[in-house]
Amino acid sequence: MAKAKRDLLLLVSEGTSPEKTTAAATLAWLAEEVGAEIETYIPVRRGTVGVSPSTNGNWHLQQFCFVANFFHVLYCGMSSSEALPFKREAKAVGELLSEAKPEQIAEFYLAVFGHYNRAIPDTAVMIPAGQPPVSSEEEDRTLWIEPFCFPEILHRKALGLSTAAPDQAWMKLKEAGLKRVLAVYCP
Repeated sequence: MAKAKRDLLLLVSEGTSPEKTTAAATLAWLAEEVGAEIETYIPVRRGTVGVSPSTNGNWHLQQFCFVANFFHVLYCGMSSSEALPFKREAKAVGELLSEAKPEQIAEFYLAVFGHYNRAIPDTAVMIPAGQPPVSSEEEDRTLWIEPFCFPEILHRKALGLSTAAPDQAWMKLKEAGLKRVLAVYCP
């Protein structure tokens, strides 16, 4: 008798998404709580979103197929683009759990937490929406704080949102049970 596969939350986003870090940190603690695993695929080079994974190179498609042999893949897409890597493959071997644009972060979380019959946490951590520097000249004068905020969300087991989240997202999450928001250096 075949052993049931564990869930793998596969977050696919784009490097420019203001919610990539917040979603990754939130899914990381949720996965731990529900006994699942998490993997992220976030292309950061320009022109990589919307490209078929079989043409991305570096054996990404083969790695996806290998992982799919061992896990039930739950695809979580967070992008302003309709075309995301691994979407068609996830449909074939798993399921599309949530697919949303960054401004639809509330719907994204409601779908993922709803899948596991979990309530939305009552606390959120808001981090600055930013993008990494694109040139060495900018690196010298730009502090990219976003990755350092990951632990604030993870260890608090809070919802992560960025300052780019629209008012409608905050209202939907408040209706779903969000009560307080902690801000991490939001100028």
